[in-house]
Amino acid sequence: MNGQNTKRIIWIFLWWISLIPVHTSAQNTLYAGAAEVNITPPEGFPHYRGYSTGVHDSLYAKTQYFRQGDVEIALVECDLLWISREVSKNTRLLIQKKLGIPFSHIIIAGTHSHTSPAYDSDILELNEHLRHDPVRTHLEDGREYSHWLGEQILASVRQARSKAVSSRLSMAKVDVDHLSFNRRYVMADGRVRTNPGILNPEALYPEGPIDPELGILLISNADGETTSGLFNFSNHTDTKGGTEFSADFPAFLSRNLKDALGPGFVSIYGQGPCGNINHVDIRTRSRLTSEEIGAGLANAILQSLDSLEAAGKHDLSVKSEIVYAPLQHYTEEDLRWANQLTPENLYGESAFFERRRPMKIRSLSRMRKQEAVPPTVPSGEWKIPLEIQVFQICEDVAIVGLPGEVFVELGLDIKNRSPYKYTFVIELTNTHIAYVPTREAFDRGGYETINSRLAPGGGEMMVESAVKLLNSFKK
Repeated sequence: MNGQNTKRIIWIFLWWISLIPVHTSAQNTLYAGAAEVNITPPEGFPHYRGYSTGVHDSLYAKTQYFRQGDVEIALVECDLLWISREVSKNTRLLIQKKLGIPFSHIIIAGTHSHTSPAYDSDILELNEHLRHDPVRTHLEDGREYSHWLGEQILASVRQARSKAVSSRLSMAKVDVDHLSFNRRYVMADGRVRTNPGILNPEALYPEGPIDPELGILLISNADGETTSGLFNFSNHTDTKGGTEFSADFPAFLSRNLKDALGPGFVSIYGQGPCGNINHVDIRTRSRLTSEEIGAGLANAILQSLDSLEAAGKHDLSVKSEIVYAPLQHYTEEDLRWANQLTPENLYGESAFFERRRPMKIRSLSRMRKQEAVPPTVPSGEWKIPLEIQVFQICEDVAIVGLPGEVFVELGLDIKNRSPYKYTFVIELTNTHIAYVPTREAFDRGGYETINSRLAPGGGEMMVESAVKLLNSFKK
């Protein structure tokens, strides 16, 4: 074989080798970025408690973005009572179109702040007696707030993506057991009551547990600068009060962490299952403030910095599933009663419950028209499609997205059965379905079961789906 033929063979071999796909360091590198974009409406805009009288602290759409190889994910937390299905659907489709991030790789959630705008019909109806007609949800330039909100969420994701750099993750979980309390109590008459009142002697014991775990996921760049963090905790963001716009205790958490870690640090609060959890300890005269809860969580995070665990192998991946959960039933007679201007009080309840029962039926009627799946026979169940999402970040960390105000027992069940050391369970993702109680809670009654849209068993269906998806990554 002459030298020219030898060179030709070597060249062909090297060319052939170059065609074999390899896992380069770039493909294995995790890129992360975070951003926060203002979503605060002007003073006078409809507020959960009537109309806004100002801005205590700004509301944000905060995005944590990750990319590894061809896989991209975005988690967006908005300082809102919840995200409507319409806003979530349209915005995720917009992000997919503009940025190429797949629809199922995007979670848009609400932090559940009760000092946020009433921008859709379900929120407006909650306290409609506090507003006069006509109620406008337009901004000063004439744009509908929900449309502008979608644009701001897109901007948040775009900015987070543009800031993505090679990053390192570190994790911790610490118990913070003095900031949250189960708000459902078994009373002396055997019934269950929500928020029975400070030092009420008839309140015998809480119906269920709390989840004291504060999940911590910190993101640092190649220079070791901590740039953002995702924090997962279960407590109702209904502590601020008043009619000024406020992000509630997540705003004070963010403020404390910016003071400690730098003004560019982005703090993303992922609301954990807290459908039956709040900030009131009825055994004392303690009613914790937003400032106290924010500072308490920040202190726990800062104290954990020396004990953080570095992430192992990054393996960014996504799985999701639609479950078809049963909706509560109502009759045409029920709907006629609910649509009366002042429905008769059929149960001898407080004015609060008087408003909630007919409101729930009207909401179920809208669900049937807009998003539910009808039964195949007249006597069958109506069902609501609910998206369960799981983001695997690395071999030890997974994020679960669940719709609704989920009871803490359901979240604990997912964590206890998860194969991951760190499982972040985030509620209020992508749609509004109100409370998600356990089967046992439905048996005992109380406010959350009255206000729930799901029939008993819907929450357990969501848990089984989440656990199945979590375990499927480990096979």
